[in-house]
Amino acid sequence: MNAHFTHQQLGSLIPVAGQNFDWPALCELIPGLLKLEATPQDPHYHAEGNVGIHTRMVLDALLADPTYQQADADRRFVLFTAALLHDIAKPITTLIDEATGRVSQPGHSRKGATDARILLWLAQTPFALREAVCRIIAVHQVPFFAFTSRDGQTPQRIARTLSWDLHLPDLVAVARSDMVGRSYVGKAGCLQDIELFEMAAIEDGCWSGPKPAADAHTRLMYARGAELHLETPLFQQQGSRVTVMSGLPASGKDTWVARHRRGLPVVSFDNAKAELGLKHGENDGLAA
Repeated sequence: MNAHFTHQQLGSLIPVAGQNFDWPALCELIPGLLKLEATPQDPHYHAEGNVGIHTRMVLDALLADPTYQQADADRRFVLFTAALLHDIAKPITTLIDEATGRVSQPGHSRKGATDARILLWLAQTPFALREAVCRIIAVHQVPFFAFTSRDGQTPQRIARTLSWDLHLPDLVAVARSDMVGRSYVGKAGCLQDIELFEMAAIEDGCWSGPKPAADAHTRLMYARGAELHLETPLFQQQGSRVTVMSGLPASGKDTWVARHRRGLPVVSFDNAKAELGLKHGENDGLAA
């Protein structure tokens, strides 16, 4: 995916409160948006039409949202870009059932976060802003279904775990705009659920920032599904101290290990390939 724009160019098209957005200019900057105009949606959830129509309605709803209107420049960038790209992966995830004609786009949120991350990385968007955008896109539908979670999670647990990854008011603002910006018979009920999700997060103390936990280990185990009280530290089994090396090939990882961790055992992809007698690019799966 090639980005022919810079962070500054995209930022110049982010409207302030009271302004309108320039859709043709946005499509010229990000040609992938044009594909949204030819991508159908399930008329039950999106009677308004294709993804392009929906995206423009979402942006209109966002610009009218108090959260956006009160935001500073960086926060406007996060909110607007997340709303702009929230369905960017629908064109490549669209499935049409041959028997019923029903349209679905499974996994478009997660795939959209990946696509947005590549675009914004190539545009040299600052890391914090880029990740704030992508984390919203990845879970932008979660507030719709917080009270009907498929895996049985409570709204409280969902809000807590999300609060460790992103700013909940921004997620809710995008989710609310996503729902306002469509024609759907169940819209009122979904908007009520989003409001209740917000109230639950406020009551639980994770609306304005990460939910406090006794320590990092307790928080991690809770996020992995453990039933525990976040205020009480969970006993951590004694483990090993591990140094993880991450870098491009030939960037000096082995040299650093030889110099700073001499004598310690090493678990290495390259070592595994050598032990198996594999050449470069040969059966990488076995080596892994």
